[in-house]
Amino acid sequence: MERDPSLDTLLELDGQVLVIDPETRHWVRFAVRRVSASEAKPHGLDYSLTLHGPDGERLWDSTTRIR
Repeated sequence: MERDPSLDTLLELDGQVLVIDPETRHWVRFAVRRVSASEAKPHGLDYSLTLHGPDGERLWDSTTRIR
């Protein structure tokens, strides 16, 4: 697969923390890294988005299956 330069934008999100509700102090964190391209990850990126409560407790993780 040919390299897609627009994926650099996603890589720039790595480590970013965004407060999504200042009143309740909930925040999200992005983790994005380059990996070897595979059938499961054809673009060669591994990523997660996590939602945290005010005390830092992880409330949701994009890598965990939701039922």
